[in-house]
Formats: sequence, C-alpha cells, structure tokens
Amino acid sequence: MKKQQLSIISKALHLKAKELAIIAKEKGKIQQELFVSNQRLEALMNALPVGVTFSTDATCEHITGNPAIIRQMELKPGDNISASTHNKTAVGTKLRHYMNGRLMTAKDMPMQRAIAENREIGPMEIEVVLPSGKRWLMEAVGAPIRDSYGNIVASVAVNIDITERKRLDLVKETKRLLDEERSKVESIADATHELRTPIAIIKGNVDLALLSPGKNPKPARSALRAINYEIKHISSILSELSLITSKAWELKNRILFEELHLKSLIRVVVERCKALAYKKNISIQTGKIPDTTVLGDKMYLEKMLINLIKNSIIYGATDGHTKIDIRKNNGYIVIRVIDDGIGISAEDLPHVFERFYRADKFHSSGGNSIGLGLAIVKWIAEVHGGTVSAESVKNKGSVFSVSFPIKTVA
Repeated sequence: MKKQQLSIISKALHLKAKELAIIAKEKGKIQQELFVSNQRLEALMNALPVGVTFSTDATCEHITGNPAIIRQMELKPGDNISASTHNKTAVGTKLRHYMNGRLMTAKDMPMQRAIAENREIGPMEIEVVLPSGKRWLMEAVGAPIRDSYGNIVASVAVNIDITERKRLDLVKETKRLLDEERSKVESIADATHELRTPIAIIKGNVDLALLSPGKNPKPARSALRAINYEIKHISSILSELSLITSKAWELKNRILFEELHLKSLIRVVVERCKALAYKKNISIQTGKIPDTTVLGDKMYLEKMLINLIKNSIIYGATDGHTKIDIRKNNGYIVIRVIDDGIGISAEDLPHVFERFYRADKFHSSGGNSIGLGLAIVKWIAEVHGGTVSAESVKNKGSVFSVSFPIKTVA
C-alpha cells in the first residue's frame, strides 16, 4: 500500500515538475519578450529627433527624458527635469517656462495638466529658459498613461523644438512687410505721376479761362466742366491712396450701415459705368434683380460694384459685353460680374485680390495704376460680412463673384 502511495506521489511530483518547467519556460519567453520590447523602446527613444519626457508616477515628482530632450535642455542623463519636484536642488526647479509671455507654474505644464484633467493636452507653444540663460521654443503635447484598469499611473509629453521654424516664420513675415512697404512706395510714386496729368489739364484750362475773351477759344463753362472732371479723377486717386496709409480699424469706423434697396443700388452703379462702357462699345447687361433690401454702406457698396464693372470693361473685349448676374443663395446676395475679355492667367489668378499685386504691364496700366481696385473690392465685401472669388481662363474672359449676407435693420 505504501509502495502504491509513493508511486502516486512520485507521479504527481513529476507532473508538477513538468508544469513548473513549462511555467519557467513561458516566464523566460515573457522576460525575453519584455527585454526585447524594452530594447526596442530604448532604441526608439534614442533615435527620436524630438524630445520625449515621461514621469515615473502620477505625481510628476520625477520626470526624465530621451537623449534629444536631455541634449536640448543641456542636462545629464538621470537629471530630474520636473517642475513639480519638492527637491529644490533638482534641475527642474531651475528651468523657467513661459507661455504668451506669462511665467508658467508646475500645474500649467502639459504633463501635469494631462493627469489633472485626464485627457490629452496641447499642442502648447512654450518658451523654455535654461539655467544658462539660453532660450528656445518648443511645441508640447501631454498625455496620461493608464494601467489595464484605466487608472492613471503616469504621463508623457512630446516636445518639438520650433525655434528655427519660428525664426523662419519671422523672416518670412518681415520680408512680406518689407515687400508691402516697397509696393506702397512704388504705388505712391505711380499715383504721384498719375496726378500730374489731371493737374496739367486743370492748369491748362485755368490759363485759357484767364485769357482775354477775344483770345480764349474755350468758353469759361466748358473749361470749368473739364476742371470739374479732372478734380473728380484726382479725388478718386487720393481716395485709393488713403487705403494705403490708413489702418483697417480706422476704415471700419467710417462704415455707415443703412438699409438699401438692391435694385436702386444696381441701377445707379450701371448708369455711372455706361460712359466707360460706351468708349469700347461694351453693353452692360443685367438679369433679373431680386426685390430685396441689404444692410450696408451705400458709398462703399457702390465703389465695390463700380470697381468690379470698371475692371470688366477695362479688360473686356471691344464690342463685347459685361453681364451682371444677381441672385439670392441661402441668406446671401451673390453678385457675379462676367466679361468676355482677355482673362487672367492661372499663375496670377490666386493673387488678384492682394493689395498692390500687379499681374503684368498690360493689366497694371489699365484704369487702376496703383493696383488697389480688386483689393478694395475684397475689403468692402469682407467688412460687410461677405466674400469674393474669381474664375478666369486666359483670353476667354473672367467671372468675379461677391457675396454678402442679407440683413435688415432690427
């Protein structure tokens, strides 16, 4: 009996030994997999060109990072870079972080906020001041780390150095401003040159009017009409120059909104443009105009529409036509000015509404020598809550569209 029991115990021990061997083997596999996984993670952290910081627990008392962030912060491996640490000698207490010019506290940092708010934080643009006084800009995103039960156990952040990108952005913006200033100077010079012609005409008519009646070939009334026309031309040039030298908020303060009847507005504009169209034998055609009112500044809306129609006439075909199509669309008035003229190249089309943009000598010579006509259209549309757009095929005409909301006085 005892022999039989010993045999059973022996078999059981043998089976248990097999189980332990299998468990040990599986444990070894898991450990090997964990080792390989850790090696891969370490290799990834070492190779990443962006900085990665991570905390050891949910308090963010201790934060370290990968080699990229360690180098960026001029630290040594193992340095504690946490702003939340109570260890006053830790590197983290010597770093300064600013956002929008304001000194950030530990609770403002993306990793700490990710834990406190239980969500991904950022991207945040942060200026870092190192103990050496060196400054650099980073874009940081923080995220919480959770265990298998969903509990937050730590946090991680990705920190991208954007110092060079910001420097290049500043260079580009500076270049843009300098280009605009140069364009302003050139445009003012062009306008000054253009003013000479009407002034010379006015001077000529004044000289004629001052001649004795027997020597004056032109009646005084006729001279005054010619002078009046040139004064209007000068006024138009000076009006457009004011858009160069005035700030946007100053111009917006000049807008006087009132309820305007759309049909009357269009008819007035078309009538004023007929003289321009007559010189090239261009017919101005209007479709059915919606019977509605709009809220806007009469002077500026007229200027916007006149500039569009004038543009279509200047670059339209002789003996051609300008069509004005007006319709309502989802609470907006959409006005399309269509011509059959020279069109705009694909290269120039995206820039036609830019201030001071000049496509070519032919375009810049026609009617708006200081290059502001379509920029004025865009500004007026936007100040009325609208948008502008342009479609064109070279040598096949253009379509300029402006839309703004239908509003009524409360």
